Amino acid sequence: MVGTWRILFVCTANLNRSVTAEGLFKNWAGVETKSAGTTEWAANPLTQEVCAWADQIFVMEEYHRKQVLGRCGGAAEIACKIVLLGIEDVYFFNDPELVRLLLKLVPPYMPPDILLQNKEKNTCE
Repeated sequence: MVGTWRILFVCTANLNRSVTAEGLFKNWAGVETKSAGTTEWAANPLTQEVCAWADQIFVMEEYHRKQVLGRCGGAAEIACKIVLLGIEDVYFFNDPELVRLLLKLVPPYMPPDILLQNKEKNTCE
């Protein structure tokens, strides 16, 4: 892969899970991150533009996957970008267990060159 890998993290309110994920990976070499929420009162509401921007979309729950597909148009094009992490809404911002889960679940989907550039960060100890 050449260039920057753009990833979007989606949860309900964009207050805890997706914001934690955005912050966790934003300083990785070759990675650009954004986060969004599916509710109308989310800090950064999910839009068609942010979905189009992303190379990969990580959603926390099945509900979020359905919201992305419903709001972002081009269902087939968007569907192939979505990864369901299966992280329930039981964590607060920067919760150590949430960070551990994200470090375990997200890197397997990253391009190999991104993993090599960030091998010291790719740990879920």
